[in-house]
Amino acid sequence: MLLNYVDKYCQWFGQSISVEKSGIFAFKGVPRQFLLQVNNQWGFKQLPNGVKYLGVPLFLSQNKSMNFAYVKEKLEARINTRKNKNLSWMGQATLIKSVAQACPLYAMSTCKLPKKLCNDLDVVVRKFWWSPHKEGRDSFCVKILRAKYRVDSKWLFSSSLKFASFSWRGIEGIKSLLARGACKLVGSGDSILVWNDPWIPGLPSFKPCPRLDHQPLQSLAVSQLMNRDRSGWNSNLLHSLFDDPTVQAILNIPQWMPNQNDKWTWVKTMNREFSVKSAYKEICYERSFASEVHPILQKECSLARALWFGFLDIRTEFFQLSSPMDIVELLIFPSVDSNADHQYCNNFLLSGAIIRDQIWKARNLKVHKACNVVMVQIMKNYHLLKFEHGTTSIRSSGVPTSSSGQVSWSLLEQEFIKLNCDAAVGSRFSSIAVVARDWRGNLVFAFTKKVNTIIPLQVEAEGLLWAGQLASSHELGKVILESDCKLIVDAYVVDAYIPWNIQSTMLEVSSLLVVNPLWSIKWVRRSANPAPHVLASWSLSSYSWGPVDFCNGPQSFVSFCFDDLELGSLPAAPVSL
Repeated sequence: MLLNYVDKYCQWFGQSISVEKSGIFAFKGVPRQFLLQVNNQWGFKQLPNGVKYLGVPLFLSQNKSMNFAYVKEKLEARINTRKNKNLSWMGQATLIKSVAQACPLYAMSTCKLPKKLCNDLDVVVRKFWWSPHKEGRDSFCVKILRAKYRVDSKWLFSSSLKFASFSWRGIEGIKSLLARGACKLVGSGDSILVWNDPWIPGLPSFKPCPRLDHQPLQSLAVSQLMNRDRSGWNSNLLHSLFDDPTVQAILNIPQWMPNQNDKWTWVKTMNREFSVKSAYKEICYERSFASEVHPILQKECSLARALWFGFLDIRTEFFQLSSPMDIVELLIFPSVDSNADHQYCNNFLLSGAIIRDQIWKARNLKVHKACNVVMVQIMKNYHLLKFEHGTTSIRSSGVPTSSSGQVSWSLLEQEFIKLNCDAAVGSRFSSIAVVARDWRGNLVFAFTKKVNTIIPLQVEAEGLLWAGQLASSHELGKVILESDCKLIVDAYVVDAYIPWNIQSTMLEVSSLLVVNPLWSIKWVRRSANPAPHVLASWSLSSYSWGPVDFCNGPQSFVSFCFDDLELGSLPAAPVSL
């Protein structure tokens, strides 16, 4: 029947079909036997998925960028040749207008190219125009400018030169903006001067404050403040030179590698890399923050009032809130009568923190992206975040539970040892705890350790690294490391983005797992990690660190170990969806 249709088409239009140039393409629903029968009778070859007709993909998949990737490859092949890189600026301009801009025209005349691909094409042309030799900072022009205007490590905080050109004076004009976010990341510490360079991210000016007002400032390098093996800070020397807030900020600096070089970072972005977009946002934020009332304090904001009253029964119009810190104090100390109920206070604090986060994100979407605020989505985000942090809502939310993440501690396969780690953050230092149990649920060892940083993410990363180091020192073979910090586990398991302040720590964790292929990392919920949590909190409050004896340990830790063993021996209950 199909062959009759083809013959009738040829008779009507007076054309004939070339079997050698023709092909057949079938979708998934067509039976394979039917395809073989058509191929045998007609002699047509079967076409692959990525077949092209007149240079354009005949069938498009859901990934349009991959379908038209050949356009970018063709453009790069045309302009990134050795001959083209030696052209003059006028020759490069002619090449871009006549060749580069003409390459995608045929594909764009038949199909609508994705925005991402168009941006990639622009990037290829811009790179060819501005740096065809790929010299970057080492180009001859940059060297001339650095030598003429004395651009060195002190340029950011030096006065402008009088004989500078008009263009360079424009660059000099943003030095004050760069100084607000430029900070040196401590590596070896040899090239950073203690009193002159910005190197402490936790301080407003990034520079330390002396302990005494009229204290003589010695010429010191940051490396002189470290221990002999450069594994940590010399605590006695820090307290003798700096005031207490500076000492705490120095102790919060992320762990470094001994062979790591000092480098400049931009603290206004998550990845600590400077971009024009981040600088523009910083200027806009500075201008808007001075005149804008904080959204959490806006009593006339119906969204904020609805969230506070709907989840925590707080009427913002009855409170005298002059700053965001008043909200923080209200969440930490909700009422005099509720201070004895620790579970209620923790739940109240968590709910308030999530509400603050959702209000601020809604404000950013409205101001920066002009998006409409959807109240239903905010409520869903609230319940999901509340459930993710392992607590139930004060009111019954009716939200279905999630199957992701282990809810309770469970036993292992034979010969495996599980190491659970957690942390407790204090006001001046923190405590981490590691609890190791075998496949029967018996305690192998339990340790606590004091760490100087009070940044929660860094403390959790330190706990995971220490658990791996303990497993390595005890020469454990089959190991499962469990943590209730999802951000840290995802950084290794799913190759997610690693925040800058735990990159060196996670590098050491990765190196441990490479050496030990039978090890694995797993994320569990707080409810499945109670033993190290209680142990870390106890060690922080009692100022006790080191090995913990199960028989003479804190009663709360012992009871949680027994509860885990009892729950782990039970069959897993089905999760309701």
